[in-house]
Amino acid sequence: MGSLLAAKLEINTPAVLFPAISFVLLAFTTRYLSLADLIRRLLKEFESNPHIHLQQQIVILKRRLRIIRPMQTAAVVSMLLCVVAMILLYFADDKPGKVAFGTALAAMVWSLLLGLQEIQLSTHALDIQMDSALRPEETASKY
Repeated sequence: MGSLLAAKLEINTPAVLFPAISFVLLAFTTRYLSLADLIRRLLKEFESNPHIHLQQQIVILKRRLRIIRPMQTAAVVSMLLCVVAMILLYFADDKPGKVAFGTALAAMVWSLLLGLQEIQLSTHALDIQMDSALRPEETASKY
């Protein structure tokens, strides 16, 4: 750990993450908007035709929404910490700048792990939909 803090961190190093973080935030926002649209459509369909597979999908979509908020928050925190790291490095405060940058990396990893969890839930919802289309009578007992 001591050798990591002894290494020189340049001011432009945290800036390297800006395009990646921006891309991740754009992807997460797109996922959120498409998810919101899907929820609205499923709720409308559920009101007129209340099938168990629609209810199961709506429950999963609600869980996915609960994951997307901290996922986006962690990505924004990562971006802000990169800016803080650059400011600290600019003022030649190397150790706090490294800590801020390391924390920014940890926030980005957390955001990506949440994204992975959200993708798994998305796949589960698709499984429910495909199973209900292929075997409608078995869907209610399987999930």
